[in-house]
Amino acid sequence: MTTARSQSKKIGRKTIVQRRRIGQAWIAGLALVFMTFIVYLPAIRGGEIWDDAPNITQNPLLHDAHGLWEIWTNFRSMPAYYPVTHTNWWIDYQLFGLRLPFYHIENIAMHAASAVLIWLALRKLKIAGAWLAAALWAVHPMHVESVAWITERKNTLSVLLYLISLHCYWRAIRTKGSGFGVQGSGNPISLKPEPRTPKPYWYIASLFVFALALPAKTTSVTLPAVILLIAWYLHGDDANFWRTTFKRELIRVIPFFLLAMCMGVATVLIEQHHSGAVGPLFTFSPLQRLVIAGRALWFYAWKLLWPTNFAFIYPRWHINPSLSPQILFPISMIALLIALILLRKKIGRDPATGMLFFAGVAFPALGFAPIFFHRYSLVSDHFAYLCNLGILVLIARAILRFIHPRVAMCTVAGFAIVGLSIQTFRQSMLYKDNFTMWSDALKTNPDAWVAQGNLARELILRGRDDEAEKLLVRQYQSAPDEIEVVLGYANFLATHGRFDQARPLFEKAIQIKPDFLNTYGFYGRALRNNGHVDEAIKLYQSTLAKHPEWDAGWIDLAEIEEQAGNPQQAAELYQKALAAVPDSVGARVNLANLYLKVGNVEPAVELLKQAADLADDNADIHNRYGLVLLQLGRYSEAIPQFERMVALTTGKEGAHIAYHNLGTALEGAGRNSEAVQCYRKALEIKPDFAPAQRSLQRALEKPQ
Repeated sequence: MTTARSQSKKIGRKTIVQRRRIGQAWIAGLALVFMTFIVYLPAIRGGEIWDDAPNITQNPLLHDAHGLWEIWTNFRSMPAYYPVTHTNWWIDYQLFGLRLPFYHIENIAMHAASAVLIWLALRKLKIAGAWLAAALWAVHPMHVESVAWITERKNTLSVLLYLISLHCYWRAIRTKGSGFGVQGSGNPISLKPEPRTPKPYWYIASLFVFALALPAKTTSVTLPAVILLIAWYLHGDDANFWRTTFKRELIRVIPFFLLAMCMGVATVLIEQHHSGAVGPLFTFSPLQRLVIAGRALWFYAWKLLWPTNFAFIYPRWHINPSLSPQILFPISMIALLIALILLRKKIGRDPATGMLFFAGVAFPALGFAPIFFHRYSLVSDHFAYLCNLGILVLIARAILRFIHPRVAMCTVAGFAIVGLSIQTFRQSMLYKDNFTMWSDALKTNPDAWVAQGNLARELILRGRDDEAEKLLVRQYQSAPDEIEVVLGYANFLATHGRFDQARPLFEKAIQIKPDFLNTYGFYGRALRNNGHVDEAIKLYQSTLAKHPEWDAGWIDLAEIEEQAGNPQQAAELYQKALAAVPDSVGARVNLANLYLKVGNVEPAVELLKQAADLADDNADIHNRYGLVLLQLGRYSEAIPQFERMVALTTGKEGAHIAYHNLGTALEGAGRNSEAVQCYRKALEIKPDFAPAQRSLQRALEKPQ
């Protein structure tokens, strides 16, 4: 009886200890999540920046099921082929529309979830300072670019999938008694030579999630190498490691390597032949690429250790063909890695493993393969999103090991987390909008030509043309052979009455990139607006003879014929635009307007209906279609168009017009009381809006 009671008490105490540890684990995990959301609060209020527009806010592929099909089957339909990330945005659009705070919250949530998974992984590996390392990774300001920029969902999503795949793999290969217990209990992941196969369900799950991570962002290709690195970290000193454990793990990850290889090759081809990562800016010798890689690793390591002076666009290095003394960058990094490996028996495997992880995970973005972003800078904070963990683990481990007593250790760790958090909070504020972000980018790197051009566009929108021109001149001086630079400056001059100065720039743009059709469109419109109509017609005709798929060219040519009083010829050209691009919204709207002018009403209404369906997020098209329906007395059909317009313009310019037009449609449909509410809403938004004042007075005089 005594033995039974004693045994029962031991089990009870063990259960209490386990529950206490589980509770502590939950608190630690929630603390990571809470901390992450606090430091990224400013990002939630951020708007769109740079290529958020083509990827999200102005991406028609997110609107319907056909777009989802295009995302997966047509790699040319997106700026970069990351279909899993675009599918994630597609789902977000169905749920949230274009309410960007939800997109930012999702980015932050993914980052927080990854921090928790990192902590669990490090704890499983029995690495000292696991929580501190995960916390440093969660709040480090070097990661703001990946979290606060919606387009870098590529990073947050792919890393989350990467870590889930790794955890599934561990579940597949773990032995009895191991598992995700609280640190200090259980066994580490077992990779000892055993004649057993992985648990098939978890292994398949790991492979499947990895297959999703790759098209979220190709940098996920490093996962199989990381699995082998972990095997070496745990059992590299075993006598039969290379003949048994390593060989077995290598066989297990062969499918991972095959998937990674396929996606890697596909990405290189897409970067070169679709994104445009070709030309002088991407031409380096093998030794120059080695120099870039070595210098980038030291750059990321320094930024990680000294987190100041972050830039959205860092200065693009000049890599001297002679390589001296720049060759010291890769030589010193390689020497460090070799030294840490050779000294592993004296100092442990942690330093070597951490640095190998850092260099290995960064490898895909080091410049050995062409990356389109490298035309602006050879380094970027978002390239180092996951690889930084290798060094942060070593920092956390060093704090715990070398700082005594415990109070001092906790103080240093606390100051590190708080200091990084403050920096991250401030850095997140810079992603408020394009103007704020590009202004800071130019402040930190005055020679960044892409920042000069983008800030100039923001200044033009604000009516500050003189300041914009100065930036465009500087940009042209910095990058006189970049197509968007030449074309941007030419357009500015042409639209500001200086066509004679713009003409040679348009001609130069054509020489730089003869197949860039936008150049011909801008040049043709500049010719038309400055009285050179015949020359514009010849330009369009010669270009369309080579590129009949250019719908914008057919539309521009049709507009010329329409202005010349040739409606029949214009209609035929609009039809050619629709034949070239069946989903062309512009061709439909223009052709509908032409039909309305000549009294061909029913075809015009059908074309506007199709345009409104294709461009469901375009308030102007819904308004135009609704107004035509009002003129025809088809009030019930007009109501949904203006309701959609109201939804799209709420809190934006034009909301008062949307409410007024909706009120007019409701009034015409006999729903007078609802019309009164809409007129009043329009006047709340703009009290001096005369049409709404007259409409409200008229509606109030009617029986309610």
